[in-house]
Amino acid sequence: MNNNKHIKITSKGFTLIELIITVVAIGIFGGITANILANASKIYSETLKKQKFVSEARSSFFQLNRNLSLQTWPTNDNIINSKTIDIKSANNTRLQYSFLSNSELRFSIYQHPNLEPTSQTLSTITDFNSSNIFYYDAQNNFIIDDLYSDNITLNKINILFNSSGDGYLMNFESYISPYNYQFGKPMDYHE
Repeated sequence: MNNNKHIKITSKGFTLIELIITVVAIGIFGGITANILANASKIYSETLKKQKFVSEARSSFFQLNRNLSLQTWPTNDNIINSKTIDIKSANNTRLQYSFLSNSELRFSIYQHPNLEPTSQTLSTITDFNSSNIFYYDAQNNFIIDDLYSDNITLNKINILFNSSGDGYLMNFESYISPYNYQFGKPMDYHE
C-alpha cells in the first residue's frame, strides 16, 4: 500500500491587490480626517477671534456706562466735544473717556484718592465717526452748548465697534441718567 499523502500547502498572507486597497483606504480616511481637523481648527480660531471682539466691546462699553452713571453733575462735561467725556464722581475721582481717530477708546484717571494718574486703551476697535456721547435736558432736547450744561438730565452713549479685518460689527447704545442728577444741582455749601 502506498500511503502518499497529498499535503496541500496554502499561503496565509495578503495579496498585492489587498495591500493596495488597504493603503488606498487608509490614505482616503487620513485625507478626510486631516480635512475635518483643518476645518475644526479654522472654526475654533474664528470663534476665538469673535469672542475676543465681543468681550472687548462689551467690557469697554459697560465700564464707560457704569462710570458715567456715577457722574456728580453735568458741568464737569465738555459738551461741545462729543468724542470725550469727563466724569467727576462724588468721591472727587476724575475720569475721562475719549474716542480717538486711531479707533481707540481711551480711559484716563486724572484724580483718584488711591491711584496715580494713568491712561490705558480700553478698546482698539471703536469706529471714530460713529461713536459719540450726547446730552439731553429734561424735555429730551439735544444740548450742544456748554452754557446749557446745567440743564442736562440724560446722557446718550453710542459706540460702534468695528473689526473691519474680520468683518465683525457691534453697535451699543445706552441712555444714562446719572444717579446724582436726580437730586438736583449741588449748592455751594455742598461742595
